[in-house]
Amino acid sequence: FAIAVVACLAASAMALDMSAVQAKFRGLVAEGLRKQGRSLRAGFDVERMSLGAVSNCGQADDLAKNLQVSVSPANPQPGDTYETLTDYDLDVQVTSGKAYYKATLSGFPIVNQQDDLCTDLKDGTTPCPLGPGHVHSDDKSTMPTGVHGALSSTMRWTTQIDGAEKEILCL
Repeated sequence: FAIAVVACLAASAMALDMSAVQAKFRGLVAEGLRKQGRSLRAGFDVERMSLGAVSNCGQADDLAKNLQVSVSPANPQPGDTYETLTDYDLDVQVTSGKAYYKATLSGFPIVNQQDDLCTDLKDGTTPCPLGPGHVHSDDKSTMPTGVHGALSSTMRWTTQIDGAEKEILCL
């Protein structure tokens, strides 16, 4: 989730698995840059990279209620360790879903991908099912190095309820 948190950036046993999401976004960004003939280290100035704001881009009717994400320290530098706290409440149990990842680097699209949510979470500490109840995650990560430019990303999780796609959360 380092790359997801860097950009915009998503318990007990049901907590959001930040480590799995960080690894996923790091891989997606590296893959997107590789397709453009670049790498995370090639031609980037690490001195100008900083962690931007993490915000909820979801709607009032998202399944994740009372979503709170905080990062400490607020502006870690490349190579620094930082802690991400994530809390939200789910009224339903999520047993399947989709994870949508989008990212741009200095305005250029580098990731636009849809994956199975539970597949993305299966190797982490919080595999599906998620909820119901309060969801808490406390993860430590290292600020990535080797990236220069404005990295912006969105991560959306959805699931099916009564045959319709319903947003779980958006960061």
